Amino acid sequence: MLLVAMKLMNKEKTPMDNFLVEYGMSLSLSGHPNIIETHEIAFQTSNDYVFVQKVAPAGNLIHSIVKVGLNEDLVKGFVPQVASALDFMHSRGMVHRDIKLDNILLMDIECKEVKLADFGLTRLRGTQAPCMAWSIPYTAPELCSLKEGDQLLLHPSIDVWAFGVLLYTVMTGSFPWEEAGGHDPMYREFAWWQTKKDLTLAPGKWQQFSMEARQMFWDLLALNASERCSAMDILKYVHLPWTAKMPPENLTRKTVIHVI
Repeated sequence: MLLVAMKLMNKEKTPMDNFLVEYGMSLSLSGHPNIIETHEIAFQTSNDYVFVQKVAPAGNLIHSIVKVGLNEDLVKGFVPQVASALDFMHSRGMVHRDIKLDNILLMDIECKEVKLADFGLTRLRGTQAPCMAWSIPYTAPELCSLKEGDQLLLHPSIDVWAFGVLLYTVMTGSFPWEEAGGHDPMYREFAWWQTKKDLTLAPGKWQQFSMEARQMFWDLLALNASERCSAMDILKYVHLPWTAKMPPENLTRKTVIHVI
């Protein structure tokens, strides 16, 4: 017997065009080993549009994170898989736009195999993205700074930023900030650190990372979107230490993870 998962999209909240876009995107990307497989089965009920996907038996990453984060070796095992999935999307001109813990599915409880999922916000590179009514910790600063009526051309660097936030989160068990905007003190500290261009001046919880990991985060979370690395550039850091040999004792401020 084959177990499958069904994604239901309420008709009152989801136009048929949006359903067809997400189903088409999901189907076209499902050939990659680290993207959840979508079956060629779609239908509708009186209330919902439905399509069928492979089951992720161990849930998603948000169910695995505890307040202290995950083991470094475990993280280094699955992060390249996420990078590969993003690279696959980006090479085909697609921007995910919703990289977060909830959308990294686990095929086993040890996180040895993960799959990227949820392509409801996925659009082609160069599509105009409007100002959002809200921001979440994964949202890139260029999106956070949009004013009502403004639009931004979608670029893979938006996903790379969210990938960097996700990596920090799985390593520490907390978000680096609530929002990548000037009113957030944690983000202001990070932005100040980057502009000083001195890895040794890491503020707060960034001190628990090695110099190599700090550079990795600078590459992923470059304030200027055009200076961000690609998702696959993370591979050059996988064999380097990410945790400082003697992390500071006073790491009191943090943003608690919540489901978004």
